[in-house]
Amino acid sequence: MIEPESEQTIRKAGRPRSAQSHQAILEATLALFAEEGLAGSSIEAIAERAGVGKTTIYRRWPSKEDVIKDALTLFREDLPLPDTGNIRNDLLYIAKGSQELFNRNPLTGKLMTRLIAEIKTKPEIYRAFYEKLVAPRIQQFCQMVERAQERGELRPDLDATFILYLIFSSLVYGNIFNELIDPDVQQLYDPESAVDALLWGIGTQPSWPGNDAKTKTHTKSQNLRSGRMPPERMHPLLTCSLPGGGICSRSIRPIIPACVAWSLKPSRRA
Repeated sequence: MIEPESEQTIRKAGRPRSAQSHQAILEATLALFAEEGLAGSSIEAIAERAGVGKTTIYRRWPSKEDVIKDALTLFREDLPLPDTGNIRNDLLYIAKGSQELFNRNPLTGKLMTRLIAEIKTKPEIYRAFYEKLVAPRIQQFCQMVERAQERGELRPDLDATFILYLIFSSLVYGNIFNELIDPDVQQLYDPESAVDALLWGIGTQPSWPGNDAKTKTHTKSQNLRSGRMPPERMHPLLTCSLPGGGICSRSIRPIIPACVAWSLKPSRRA
């Protein structure tokens, strides 16, 4: 005689389906938010894309904002922090890893852009992203920067957090800009050139590997100030006017923070 399934057995059998639904909801939410923003991420739209009923979502989250906050955890991709004993090598590892992440997952750039766009209307969503994904990493990155300062590779007069923002603003902006404007622009963003340009501004200029790249980087910064860029590096959609009628290629905008930092060197301020 076959005994009827107990309530406990039924619950256990239902757990895989429940976990699948939960994952489907989060994935659908993340994609919708990246593509359509908060306005297009209604519970109805999320339910339709995830293939579940609205009641399934409401049983777990009181609002679409709460679903989005949880969905942001799917964006986590831990990039191990290197400790090579050389800040240039450390930064190159991070820069190339970040670029690979953007190239591997087309949703990455869209999501970052959407988060920035929604800061004013729904700051709590960006705050959740920052607290869950960004803040836990900041301390680790700052430790990496502080080690480089102790080795004499980075300027000691700059705060580690400030250096961190300089580094990642160029990396994130460069990758987002590449992905959203034109696929051809990706050929213009080179992590190695970006890192060398940043080190020109924030480094103490020791003889780290790749020191010979400074001549190339310095030429780029001169071009930025003069408005001159080689024609083959220009794109009709990627130009902006400079004071005095000069033209600046936006392909070098990722190195602007470095040029600003370089202009603030103690020797230049004097």
